[in-house]
Amino acid sequence: MKSIMKKTIAGISALAMTAAMTATTIPAFASEVDAIEAQNFVASYASEQEQAVAQYCADNCDTLEEAAEFMDLYEEGLALRASEESDYALLSTSSNTKKVIHIDDVYYNGTRVASTPHRMVLLAVNPTAALSGSIEVTWKQTIVTYDMVTKPHTICDGQSLSISGTTDTESGEKYLYVNGRIKKTSNSVYDTASTLCYFPIGITGKATSEAAIHSAFAVDTRGIYSTNGIDSDVELHTYALGDYDHNGIVNAADASYLLDLLTHYDIEFTYASEHDNIIGPVSVLAADANEDGTVSLADVTWINRNKSE
Repeated sequence: MKSIMKKTIAGISALAMTAAMTATTIPAFASEVDAIEAQNFVASYASEQEQAVAQYCADNCDTLEEAAEFMDLYEEGLALRASEESDYALLSTSSNTKKVIHIDDVYYNGTRVASTPHRMVLLAVNPTAALSGSIEVTWKQTIVTYDMVTKPHTICDGQSLSISGTTDTESGEKYLYVNGRIKKTSNSVYDTASTLCYFPIGITGKATSEAAIHSAFAVDTRGIYSTNGIDSDVELHTYALGDYDHNGIVNAADASYLLDLLTHYDIEFTYASEHDNIIGPVSVLAADANEDGTVSLADVTWINRNKSE
C-alpha cells in the first residue's frame, strides 16, 4: 500500500511540475514570439514617421491585426493629406516635437458640412484677462437648432458660469445667456484662449457649409467687463466632432493627424484667417471625438467608424 501511495504522490508531483513549467515557459516563449512579430511589423514600414506610428499601435492595440488596421487607416489618411495639401496649398514644417501645418484657406469651409455631430463653443481670446458679466447668444433656427433640456451644455473646469435660455413669445427667437465670472487662465497673452463652455447643436438641411453654420450665430458681449484691468474679446466658434483639421469633412486624414499627435508630434494648425490661439483649443475639442475628456486611440476608432466614405 505504501508503495502504491508513493507512486501516486510522485505522479501527482510530476503533473504539478509539468503544469508549472507549462504555465511559465509557454507564455514567456509566446511573449518573445509576439515581441519579434511586433518588431517585424514596425520594421515593415519604410519611413521613420510611419514606424513611430506603427510602434505606438503595436504597443496600444490588443492584437497586431488591430494595429495593422490602424496603419491601413493611417496610410489612407496620408494619401488624402497629400491630395488635400495640394488642393489647399498646405505647407508643413516639422521638428522632433512639433509639426506646424499651415492651411492657406479660411478657417470655416464654405462648401462642405461635416456629417458628424456639431458643437458651439465660447472662448475668451486673451487668457490673461479676468472678466465678469453676461453674454447673449442668438441663432438662425432655420440653420441651427439647440434645446437646453435635451442637449445639456458643458461648463469648462474652473469657470464660474451659469447658463439659461429663453424664447421670445412673439417672434419665436431663442436666446442663450451665459452669466458669471471668467477666470484668468494664463500670465501670457501668447497662450491659447480660455475655453468657457460648449453646447451640442443640431443643424438643418439648410446648413450648406461649415461657414454657414458659424454665421448662423450672433454673440453680444456688451455685458462683459474686466475685473483685473485686462480686456478680452469673447468669441463664438463651431466645430464638428472628429473634424480635426476643420475642413468640413471627417475622414482618414483626421485619423492620421490624430495618430501623429498621439505618437510623437505636437500638431499645430494655422489658417489664412483666425487667431492662432483660438485654433488650438477648438482643435482639441474636435479631436476628442467621443467626448470622454481625453484624446486617445479611442478617438481614432470613433473617427474610423463615423468618417465619410
